Amino acid sequence: MESQTSLGIVGFGEVGFYTAKGLKESGFGDICAYNSGERNRPPYTQAYRDRADGIGVTLVDSIPEMAARAQTIFSATSPATAAQVAQVVAPHLGPPHLYVDMNSCGPRAKLEAAKSITTTGADFVDACLMSSPFTSLHRGLTYVSGPRAEEVRRQFAPYGMDIEVIPDGKVGDAALLKMLRSILTKGSMTIFWELSYAAYKCGVDLRQFERALGVGRGDFFAGADRTVAHGYIHARRRAEEAHDMEETLRDYGVEPHLAEAYEKRFLWASKWEKELRREFEDKPAPSALDVVRLIDELYQRAPHELT
Repeated sequence: MESQTSLGIVGFGEVGFYTAKGLKESGFGDICAYNSGERNRPPYTQAYRDRADGIGVTLVDSIPEMAARAQTIFSATSPATAAQVAQVVAPHLGPPHLYVDMNSCGPRAKLEAAKSITTTGADFVDACLMSSPFTSLHRGLTYVSGPRAEEVRRQFAPYGMDIEVIPDGKVGDAALLKMLRSILTKGSMTIFWELSYAAYKCGVDLRQFERALGVGRGDFFAGADRTVAHGYIHARRRAEEAHDMEETLRDYGVEPHLAEAYEKRFLWASKWEKELRREFEDKPAPSALDVVRLIDELYQRAPHELT
């Protein structure tokens, strides 16, 4: 297995955590992570440090510390903050560094982030994940484009990452592919959300109608539970991704009718994230029905006008 540099990860939520977990289990060496989100930031709680320690990842307290320790850096924050994070990280990078932006944002944001990174002499690679690390760890298909994209493949493929280099790809090409694919994937997620909530409001138990839904093996319900019951914590990020889809499609002269609807439904779901976390975080995994029932109770108490 070829030699490797250390890896630093900016953003240690689901993508950062499960990608690191899979790499460590596959024998990758030193991985450190820095996080500065609403819920987890320095000084980290002991529980948060223990979670990182449990998979062999060292949490660092600052970006300069991470940049001094790792030459390759994965950015795994959120679509809305990707360009801003690149601005913050950039002053601590230089020619040895390779910055791999794994955020699910459109070409416009990737190009803005790349501008901040490359002015320092560091290189920028655009990456897009085609599956959730929660289920696939680091092994999900990942498209990469831009300078040194092939180097990313050589560095991480030996550890099980399925990396596809876009031939002659520029920064933004991988992001564009992800935005186009999201027309399909975000659409199915929106269907799960809307149908689960509508059925509850109508007093219909969808499990009585598996044949009508065309899912004799219960595949629909597994998808609904995965998307709604687990996915409520990602609703805001998915709304951000849908917004980036809208911008990207408009840039190419396409009216984003579906993306607008996706963003509206995900924003609706995200309004209840704090309450849902408080209710379910320390309990057995809820079902989609559990989640939409609680949302409806919360909505009845304090309806939100979404814009």
